[in-house]
Amino acid sequence: MRAMNASDNYMTVPEENINYIAAMDIGSNKISLSIAQTLDGRFDALLGVVHHQCQGITSGRITNLEAVTATIRKLLCEAVEIIGFSVTEVFIGITDPEIAVHRNTAMVAVGGDSITSEDIADVLEAAETAMPLRENEAILHVIPEQFLVNGHPVDDPVGRSGVRLDVETTVLTVPRSSIVNVDRVCRAAGLTVRDIFFSPLGTLQAVTHPRQRQLGVLLLDIGAGTTDVVMMEGDRLRYCDVVPIGGQSFTESLANGLRCLREEAETIKIKCGMASPAYLNNPDLAVDSSLLCGSAPVTYGQVSHILESRISEILHIALNRLHYAGIGLTAPHSIVITGGTAQLNGLRAFIQELIELPVEVGFANLPAGMFDLARQPVFSSSVGLVMYASTHDQGHSPRMTVQMTEKKNNNVFKKLADFFGGFFD
Repeated sequence: MRAMNASDNYMTVPEENINYIAAMDIGSNKISLSIAQTLDGRFDALLGVVHHQCQGITSGRITNLEAVTATIRKLLCEAVEIIGFSVTEVFIGITDPEIAVHRNTAMVAVGGDSITSEDIADVLEAAETAMPLRENEAILHVIPEQFLVNGHPVDDPVGRSGVRLDVETTVLTVPRSSIVNVDRVCRAAGLTVRDIFFSPLGTLQAVTHPRQRQLGVLLLDIGAGTTDVVMMEGDRLRYCDVVPIGGQSFTESLANGLRCLREEAETIKIKCGMASPAYLNNPDLAVDSSLLCGSAPVTYGQVSHILESRISEILHIALNRLHYAGIGLTAPHSIVITGGTAQLNGLRAFIQELIELPVEVGFANLPAGMFDLARQPVFSSSVGLVMYASTHDQGHSPRMTVQMTEKKNNNVFKKLADFFGGFFD
């Protein structure tokens, strides 16, 4: 991993063009804090990521305010100690099993000679205001999909002459309580929330390319407690969902099926796991008995059979929901899998054989040598969120309150590498 410092290689860039942003991803079993440098309002460099497991989250939802607040405080301390930044404002990424997708339209009259960015803001605000909401439902995103000037579709309406501006939008909603709880824990930890995003949108941006998003791509981010599902086609968001099952269910099923401790099951999953017995050369080969601490003998085939059942369950739920939403997967669509569980042996081949479409493992689109460990699928959501935030920081002050501090450890990037490495042990 290449050691980077916020001042490296940017001595000729005017300081007013450089900004630092922080993004906190509240996952299904861990919370991560990512810090990045932006240049002229665009993502420029990842400066570091710190993360902690958290017992106060269930399926992406905050269930224990005190536990989550304590975890956030630890991350803030480590951001100073390990990365060298004091963070007081953050973008937040969340995922929620009750995420809902709506379509809405709105129209405003154009007052001037041509359409301005203020007109764009007005029509998007109109789309948000006109959105009917259920009790305890809150809007997370209003995403413009198509603008129309005097009834004619245009890619960019700014500067065009017209008397009427219409917009077709995709609106994402979550339970209001999810947003309220995020605000509470951040305030309790001394943080100001700049904005809240649906994390999988950032993950999709980080692990796919424009051509894939144009042709049609389905993202499956298989985390510990949830599987995030996002479909984009024609560079438009078509579908999103959160399946409340993830890699933890693999471990729990192994522990129950093999009658072993959960810690032993996790080790077996990582060291001996295969997505299907069909990919094993010798399914009857016994797992190293030292991994089971006295339990009955177990074969690789038994382990893989249990894992195959859980993988099939996730795919069945995700694809059935996609089908009921009226979306089919056909060529030239492709599938990208990411998240910690994406690294399970044989998973890519298993899904590709089952769905009969190209499948690849998604790695964050960071330049080679820039935190290579952070490019791993387990950190796709963390890295994707800070990349997404850097390109969607609209309507805010130009500089965030993320301040460089004197590092307490002279070899901070070695320490950061050790911190990353511990995650994979």
